[in-house]
Amino acid sequence: MKHFNKAGHSSTKGASGEPWCREQVVDPARQAYLKKQLAITVDITSGRFPFRGVKLSRADVEWLLVTHTDGHGKGSIDWKFANEREREGLDLRGADLSQVDLSSLPLACLRGGLTGDERLHASPEQAEAAAVNLRNADLSEVHLEGAELSYACLMGARLEQAHLEDSFLNRAHFEGANLTHAHLERANLIEASFERASLWEAQLQESLLIDANLTNANLTLAQLQGANLARAMLKDTCLTKAHLERADLSGANLKCAVLVGAHLEYADFAGWHPPTLPPAEEGKERQLTHLELADLSLAHLEGAFLTDAYLVGSILIGAHLDHAVLVGAKLMGAKFQLADLKEASLEQTNLAGADLRQTHLEGANLRQAYLASADLSAEVLQSLRELDSNFPEVLPPADLRSAYFDSSTNLEGAILSKKYGESHSHRSFLVALTNLKTTIPGQKGNKAKQEHGSITLADANWNNVNFAVIDWAPIKHLGDEHIALQKRSHDGHRKAKAIRIAEYEAAARANRQLALALEQQGMDEEAARFAFKAQNLRRALLWRQMVWQGKVARTILPYIFSWVLYILAGYRMQRILGAYITLIVVFAVIYYFGMQPGPSPITSVKDVVQSIFSQRFFEAIIISITAFHGRVFSTPFAAGAWLQSVPAFEAICGFVLEGVFIAMLAKRLFGK
Repeated sequence: MKHFNKAGHSSTKGASGEPWCREQVVDPARQAYLKKQLAITVDITSGRFPFRGVKLSRADVEWLLVTHTDGHGKGSIDWKFANEREREGLDLRGADLSQVDLSSLPLACLRGGLTGDERLHASPEQAEAAAVNLRNADLSEVHLEGAELSYACLMGARLEQAHLEDSFLNRAHFEGANLTHAHLERANLIEASFERASLWEAQLQESLLIDANLTNANLTLAQLQGANLARAMLKDTCLTKAHLERADLSGANLKCAVLVGAHLEYADFAGWHPPTLPPAEEGKERQLTHLELADLSLAHLEGAFLTDAYLVGSILIGAHLDHAVLVGAKLMGAKFQLADLKEASLEQTNLAGADLRQTHLEGANLRQAYLASADLSAEVLQSLRELDSNFPEVLPPADLRSAYFDSSTNLEGAILSKKYGESHSHRSFLVALTNLKTTIPGQKGNKAKQEHGSITLADANWNNVNFAVIDWAPIKHLGDEHIALQKRSHDGHRKAKAIRIAEYEAAARANRQLALALEQQGMDEEAARFAFKAQNLRRALLWRQMVWQGKVARTILPYIFSWVLYILAGYRMQRILGAYITLIVVFAVIYYFGMQPGPSPITSVKDVVQSIFSQRFFEAIIISITAFHGRVFSTPFAAGAWLQSVPAFEAICGFVLEGVFIAMLAKRLFGK
């Protein structure tokens, strides 16, 4: 008599009385056939197994479980009891169980493939012949703990809440399978294929996924703590909020993977942890981990080992990377906005084009880090454009606007700007840094090539970071200035006037802030250079505010005064000296021709030379010098002549220039 349980599955109240029995007991003829098959002697070499190629039903499996004996016990195996785990499970090697409902069956220690020792002496074809076929089978809530399912076909199978703890599933096929909430703790999944499989919140702690294929798989909220994913293929895989604490990801391919909010604390991307490989895998060389264009926003990577990892174009917005080890990592074009890199090790990293705005770098080690612009090599560019067709060929210098530093941040030997025409080789970099020029859309000819400048750093919080360890000589202008000078954006569209004004304000502010920070550390020569840049940019800003925004009344006087200072002194000591000599000579020439009696006529070059070395011109120089310093009490000019007012005007010019000179001298000598 067939009955149905609450879940809608049919059940039989037969002699077994097992709650998982849902089908009628098979008839005697079928029982006899199954007994006959069980009596077949296994021969791995010839591929002979009891149920190879035999189509079995759930009723067959239920009867086989009830009647199963192995010399240590009878019936199904209960994994909860340690003594039961030594028993030999049901042998279904080679059986066809495709599309069969096997849900909730106690199939612990099932033999659905060759054991590890048997595979050592068998060919791949023989191992495949022994594999059970479970394609599209319903294995939800099934108990397969300790099962041997190497090479098994589980494509499209339902494995929701299935128990596969400590099972052997190497080279098994799970393509398109549903393993939501499945238990795979400590499972051997070496070289298993999970393409497009759903592993939502699956339990995979300490599992072996070496060389596994998880392309396009969904591992959202999956538990992979301590799992070994060395050399695993995780391209385009979703690992949102997954837990991979202390997991081994060395050599894994995580290109375009989504790891938003994932927990990767102390995860090993570089093979630093002691090896957890089985004996057959120990001799294999570990490869570098690839995370190009991966999304690691808000991910937890505290203390993670990312030495020499490829993170080109990856998204790390708001990521937690404090104490992470990124020595030699390729971080070109990576987005680190709001990321926490406190006390992270970034030695010899390539940060060309990296966006580090509002990033916390307190205590970070950026020794010999490369932050200047870079041209990607053809090989690297091709591989990146296979993932993102719009990935830029030329990467600008790093963007450090509003970043946070402190006195323990190490910038020793950091490269902040690349010299024009200079090539630079850097350890393990996949970039050919050969040319600093790039084409700006919408511009033509030679003008289309512009220098990127150095890093962009407006509003950076320096907090007494040591600037003395940086070579400032190659930095001709900051990246903020380069941005302000560009009339068009990266997409080729002309920038709005309001945007350009804001960019000029940021550029002037960046240079002024850097000048002040350098001055506080006694680096007056470098500070003066950036202060000069700040004044030039401020003058350009005042002009644009006057012309574009009509703020004439507020900007005209500062603009004129800025030009006067630039012409007379140029904010540099040598310019003041030049202005002083020029004014003395100009006024001396005026006095030369204005003194009584008048000069001799000049008709030839010889006359010019003679006049310069004449007593008359010497007297004119003396009058100009004394007038410049406001000490002329009488002049050799005729009464009422207009030349009598010239010394007064020269004295005013001298007063202004002396004031500028004294101010700059005091600033240079005393820093005030």
